[in-house]
Amino acid sequence: MIRVTHLFLVSKDGGDVEDYIHKTYLPLVAGLPDMLRYEMAFVIGPTLGNTPAHAILDQYFQDEDAMNAAMASPSGKALSREIMANPRIAPELIISRVTEIG
Repeated sequence: MIRVTHLFLVSKDGGDVEDYIHKTYLPLVAGLPDMLRYEMAFVIGPTLGNTPAHAILDQYFQDEDAMNAAMASPSGKALSREIMANPRIAPELIISRVTEIG
């Protein structure tokens, strides 16, 4: 299984990250084909270290082929355009292989 993590940092200009995520970003994510599920979490307490995290979105795909197909779809291209168009709010993206241990 492949997980794509979107790490939203605290906006440097004080913009409303949660409003942007709910109204703009999540509808684009929801339109991706072949996604098994997605989860959204908003940070409610301080983080360890220097990461000013605000929110975390995890998407799950069966495999890399499904993830690549989703990102190549019209919905995936729209999401990529949105990320590039809003660098002040755009998340850090981390792609990982999930191994279940228990």
